[in-house]
Amino acid sequence: MKRNAVMLLFFLCCFCLSAGAADDLIEFRGEGTGRDQTEARAAAMNDIAVQIGRYMFAFISSDYKEQLIYQSENGRPITDTEYTRLETRILSEMMVSNIAIDKEFPMPRQPDGKYKIILSCLMSQSGLETQKNRYTHNLVESYAAQFRHIKERGGGLAADVRGWQDIMRTLDKNPLHKAITHLDIPEGRVNLYNYLSERIRALEGSITFAPIPAQKARKGETIHIPVQVRSPLYPSAGQLEYHITLSRAGGVSLPIAYNTAAIDTSPLPVGVYQGSVELRLADISSLLRNITREFTLEVGLPAPPEKPFSTGVFGGQWSGVISYSANGRTYRDNYTIAVYDDGTCWISVAAEDGNAQSGSGSWSADDGVFRLDCEFRDPAIARLPGLRWLGMYKLESNNRRLRINIKPAPDYSGVVGLTLHRER
Repeated sequence: MKRNAVMLLFFLCCFCLSAGAADDLIEFRGEGTGRDQTEARAAAMNDIAVQIGRYMFAFISSDYKEQLIYQSENGRPITDTEYTRLETRILSEMMVSNIAIDKEFPMPRQPDGKYKIILSCLMSQSGLETQKNRYTHNLVESYAAQFRHIKERGGGLAADVRGWQDIMRTLDKNPLHKAITHLDIPEGRVNLYNYLSERIRALEGSITFAPIPAQKARKGETIHIPVQVRSPLYPSAGQLEYHITLSRAGGVSLPIAYNTAAIDTSPLPVGVYQGSVELRLADISSLLRNITREFTLEVGLPAPPEKPFSTGVFGGQWSGVISYSANGRTYRDNYTIAVYDDGTCWISVAAEDGNAQSGSGSWSADDGVFRLDCEFRDPAIARLPGLRWLGMYKLESNNRRLRINIKPAPDYSGVVGLTLHRER
């Protein structure tokens, strides 16, 4: 009833029906004032155009009254303010042609010195209905063209949903467009907004996000988390958005966030991480929900540099374990050492608590004494910021086993025996 009253008010206020006119004719009268007759006539013409536009709006909206009253999914009726704002917007896009003035009524000059004129325009209701149909057709065709363009460009699931969502956002801003715009499909004529909503919701039920297996990488490598998203309705998922987080397993450090499936492990300390990949479907459409998959990532020490080993008895890659006690605690460290021909060496140390580090240094051996110096950059093992080995050595098992007494940590007061085995 409220909407019918508003529509009736449009007819009463926006135009008057000439008693002497034919049944098919509607008279619109416009009033205008100005500094001269030309300005007054232009103002009156504008007034008539506004009245015709209001009539056309009421004419068109009456066909879609039920759709206009309830525009939101929860059935909220649009308010009078929203209705008036909608009317104003439609007036700006109405193109009413063939406005011919039938009568002019110049009025006496006003006390304020301005000129006043009243214009009368007769238009047939059938002609206005033709213009209404033309407006509706052009509106429907403009949205249908957007829909066809999205389909023809073939950008995959993600691109299609983004395009459909853009159309829906535009329709949401104009309830009349939302009510009028339809699409002809093999099954018949459907409301475009409802059709796109149903297509997107159907897609959500078809999207599968495969589990992510445990991942391993050496520190410094860039690892690509295998994200596999599919839908039987599309050959390609297209460019989707992901949000990846990594948290140190058993640690208290803040999670590290990524917006790509490629993760550079260079800044990550060696260790095991709990990861999650959030497929951000809601970013491309509010009708879709995000999907999350969990995984683990183990970051190991980097591989030794690939360059020539020393040609002497020390050249190659060695490994061994050293155990010692200090300050009431017992430590057990695993060493890997690569000895190169250019006098450099590469050392990695892994402690029992999971912390590990690696670095480069220098080595030498003469007169039965083995020397090794190394500084670790950003050491993960606080008690081992560097190594300073200087000790007598002994080679055994055809030079495949090396025994040496060394200081296991810079602040250790004595020496501990270490046995290294050649790996290659």
